[in-house]
Amino acid sequence: MSYSHLFRIILVGDPNVGKTTLLATLNNKYIPQIYEPTIGVEFASTTTTVHDNNIVKSHIWDTAGQEYFNAITKYYFRNIAGAIFVFDLSRPNTFKRIKYWLNELKNVNKLPFKMMLIGNKNDLERKISYSIANAFANKYNMLYYECCAHKDKFFYYNHFINSIYSSLPEKITSGMGVKILPQQQPPYIHIQPKTKSNICCQII
Repeated sequence: MSYSHLFRIILVGDPNVGKTTLLATLNNKYIPQIYEPTIGVEFASTTTTVHDNNIVKSHIWDTAGQEYFNAITKYYFRNIAGAIFVFDLSRPNTFKRIKYWLNELKNVNKLPFKMMLIGNKNDLERKISYSIANAFANKYNMLYYECCAHKDKFFYYNHFINSIYSSLPEKITSGMGVKILPQQQPPYIHIQPKTKSNICCQII
């Protein structure tokens, strides 16, 4: 499928908050039932039709939350169009750590990038209220959504992903984390018409 823009998106958060499950949801892949921590980084590619009917391709990088992978994951923090911060609604410390991940990204990006905060696992007993998380998101100009990645796959893809791309129009021409592909014209094929032969047949 052809596309007009390529976005670089980073997925960050503490271990076991559901980043890899969200990535599998975006990429329509099998969601494992047993938790397996991400080793370094994982990658997915998706295409989305945005509000003006352009086709946008996104490269989404899922980074490990363990600190001993920092040397690897920080390489992928640079030159991003957007960041998706994920925390576990049932584990308050993962919410408190969002500020850490925010500072890590801002320290290595010269230009501003769009941000989205995801409160995952809303099927469990919540320890962070919607109002507190939403207030934090508003303070840092983030979009905020809550979900259960195992159950909300279609809602998540159809609404959340379109929302993040719709919020990025001002980044399209900035060059940071965004690649614009030139309009490609269909190949021009010239068919040389056949010329009449001057040779004739003579029957004797």
